[in-house]
Parts: sequence; C-alpha cells; structure tokens
Amino acid sequence: MQRFRKRSLWSVSVLILFFTLSGCVSFDQIHDNFTYAGYIYEEDASEWISSLFSSFEKREVNVETHVFVDGLSGAVVLGFKVTNEMREELDENETLKGMIEDLEQERLIYDNFLLIPLALSDSKTQEMIDVFNGDA
Repeated sequence: MQRFRKRSLWSVSVLILFFTLSGCVSFDQIHDNFTYAGYIYEEDASEWISSLFSSFEKREVNVETHVFVDGLSGAVVLGFKVTNEMREELDENETLKGMIEDLEQERLIYDNFLLIPLALSDSKTQEMIDVFNGDA
C-alpha cells in the first residue's frame, strides 16, 4: 500500500510539472513565427518601447517587451510573467486599452503574451495577428 502511494504521488507530481511547463508558451515560439514570416527582431527598439510603458514599473508589473519590424510596420509583444497581471492591465490600463481597442482582443493574447500591432494598413495588422498566433 505504501509503495502504491509513493508511485501515485510521483505520477501526480510529474503530471503537474508537465502541465505547468506545457501551459506556458515560450517566447522562442513567437520569435520563430515572426522571423519565419520575414520580421526582424529589434533589441534596441524593445528597450525604447519598454521605457514607454513606465506605468507597468510603477505598478510593479513584470513585463518583457519585444519588437519585430517589417518595413514601416512593427509588432510589439509584451510578455507578462503572470497571466493574471496581463488580464488586470487589459482591464485597468487606459494606454493599453487605447492601443488595442479596435482589434479582436482574443487574437492578441497568446498565453501570457500580448500583441500590439503597429501598422499602416488593416491587412498588415491582420498579418501580424496571424503570425503571432502561428496561423501564417
């Protein structure tokens, strides 16, 4: 009986670890999607953009900022450490709301990442959303 309990506990622990690790989308996957579609990752722009979101720091929200560029278009990807923080920011942060208000919010969220597409045309915006979601 004791042996059964140890095996059961070990199995449950492995399953929890598996689901925890597989539940989070890695940035590498998003990075690969954009680079495969011809976008260039801009580290300098990522640092500059992150300074625009100083409200996150004031509220002690952990966010990583990533920028992918294709011509005059840019895809800003915000990586939140905790998905709940992202949801709270989407509800409370007026700047963030304004950037995505005309877009389909469900397609801009991929696990704990949020896409802010910056484009001159609707077709380019849609392309970035498709790339972000792995549909392109």
